[in-house]
Amino acid sequence: MKAGIKNFGEQGRKAALDEMKQIPDRVVFRPIRINMSETERKHAMESLMFLVQKKFGHIKARTCENGSTQH
Repeated sequence: MKAGIKNFGEQGRKAALDEMKQIPDRVVFRPIRINMSETERKHAMESLMFLVQKKFGHIKARTCENGSTQH
């Protein structure tokens, strides 16, 4: 996300913020404890955010989970 914001500037920052605002509304993640057990830690997944520029110039952010850590 740092590279996207560096590349797209304030438009990239706004797109990322708009995408992050949707997360609690859509209930896509649930909170985890900071002192979680090893079993809980294995089930927790990272999320990735991508910033892209559409062909009409609009900057769009997408969030997805990092599937590379799945077995």
